[in-house]
Amino acid sequence: MNAIRVPCSKVYRANDSRVLPVALAVIHWTASPPTAPEAPNEARMRAWLADDERQTSTHLVILRDGRVLQAADLTERTWHAGGSTWIDPRGVAKRSINFRSIGIDLENVGYVRRAPDGVGFIDGYGGRYKGAEPVKAAGGWFEPYTGVQLVALAAVVRWVAESVPVLRDPARWVGHSDIQHGKIDPGPLCPWAEIRRVVTESNAA
Repeated sequence: MNAIRVPCSKVYRANDSRVLPVALAVIHWTASPPTAPEAPNEARMRAWLADDERQTSTHLVILRDGRVLQAADLTERTWHAGGSTWIDPRGVAKRSINFRSIGIDLENVGYVRRAPDGVGFIDGYGGRYKGAEPVKAAGGWFEPYTGVQLVALAAVVRWVAESVPVLRDPARWVGHSDIQHGKIDPGPLCPWAEIRRVVTESNAA
């Protein structure tokens, strides 16, 4: 996997007694606003992952330009899904999701809303949205994922599924919104059909 290794302050190392075998992969958006249409902000992503005071992290971040930042090995665990509950394929509720999952983040601000003055959109932070033309879906407006970002996502999904055999089951790939009340990421523009196709194809690897 062609990824850029970056420092991360919130990682459970492989030898940590709390680390459990991987059971699922969770896809998120970063909720980070773009500075221009389809423009990555690698510095912001690096600063987030390295910040000692932040209480979140993830294994992989796919930037808007398709580059991939890797903050943790797949044998390690990150702080990406605290307070979540996952129903496994047998119908059993599982908690401690951080200790049993891989986190994958897509650089994206998520939802936006029409500006009160009718000019453009406002992002979730109250600032003027500067990204690509929002897409209307599921009753709201969202920053679209970029084409190169989705190509990179397919490559990441394939690599993770081939590296962690249990993740060759499409049922073990979920969005943050599937496991934590109040979350909406990765949103309605996440290409779930393509993700599941890639995961299914990984069984032939």
